[in-house]
Amino acid sequence: MSMNFKDAQLTYWNQDLQLTSKVKGIFQTEIGGSAFGTVSATSSATVAFTLKGLTAPTGTGAAGTAAGAANQINPGDTVIINPTSTLAGGLAVYGYISAANTLTVVLANSGAGTPTGGSPNFIVTIIKFGQLDGLSS
Repeated sequence: MSMNFKDAQLTYWNQDLQLTSKVKGIFQTEIGGSAFGTVSATSSATVAFTLKGLTAPTGTGAAGTAAGAANQINPGDTVIINPTSTLAGGLAVYGYISAANTLTVVLANSGAGTPTGGSPNFIVTIIKFGQLDGLSS
């Protein structure tokens, strides 16, 4: 990963955890070169990429069990994915962190055709979040 903004220290109130959190950093890198193949009508194709340092969210997101308890979730990293060129007609892209160090990119076809996904490249912007607990700040 190449770092574009070092030490982007933005503190915010995490409503779900009822804790003060912060943006640890904003990073950007390029991925691609893997073939998605043909994407059938109203389906999707996925490819997993290894990006060291990615943190997956944990927890259920369900409300806490005790009165006034925070939701049970630990925010992981957030990713924004943009293709470097136009995708085939009918395809849209999204991605998610499926496991530690793993970014899964999905090409979704909402149409009736069967476009070829090809081997596109993507610019990935990663926003790293963390808790201000005195240990990881």
